[in-house]
Amino acid sequence: SKDELNEMVQNQVVINTTTISNGGEVFDGDNYWSSSQWNDPYGYDLVRAWKQDFYVGLQEPNGKFESAFVRGVRAFNY
Repeated sequence: SKDELNEMVQNQVVINTTTISNGGEVFDGDNYWSSSQWNDPYGYDLVRAWKQDFYVGLQEPNGKFESAFVRGVRAFNY
């Protein structure tokens, strides 16, 4: 969700340090998609989702056609 992604921005130094020590890749400081759909208060725009800027820390709804990174954060046990 967009709230979890915002927490990742606030803790990205710790996350990046842990990621490097486990052989992963750090956040590159660019825009990442959240799984949260943007709800247009007027009901007209249904093609946006929330995106998080890791440089500035802002969130904004952007068109789903725009490019951004994604990051899996959950593990699933089978």
